[in-house]
Amino acid sequence: MSLAGLRMLNGELDEARVILREAVAVLVESQSPMMTGMALAGHAILANRDGDAVRTARLMGAMARMNEESGTATPPFVLTYFGDPEASARAELDADAFERAYADGYAMGLNQARAYAIELSQLNA
Repeated sequence: MSLAGLRMLNGELDEARVILREAVAVLVESQSPMMTGMALAGHAILANRDGDAVRTARLMGAMARMNEESGTATPPFVLTYFGDPEASARAELDADAFERAYADGYAMGLNQARAYAIELSQLNA
């Protein structure tokens, strides 16, 4: 994930997508909510950079669920370097649209969240 993050910071989004696709394949194999949350975080940052507020909100909801299930939280440095995808999505969408998308993501269990991360990786291929 860190190499994908470095590519994102350098504005090399296509390269970041390739690396993220490989990272997601490894992360979701673990069947760990924490690892799945990391995969979702990468996709949320890219969705935010792409300007897709609905996808960003959905991913943030799913990531929040994975963080809650694993007892973890998004490290503060992520927001420092990559911005706050949730705040960006909230600013872009009206309150109802944001809450719907976030709730859709939060409703995902581990298997659904894993499948969603894989699906997004394949879409970005």
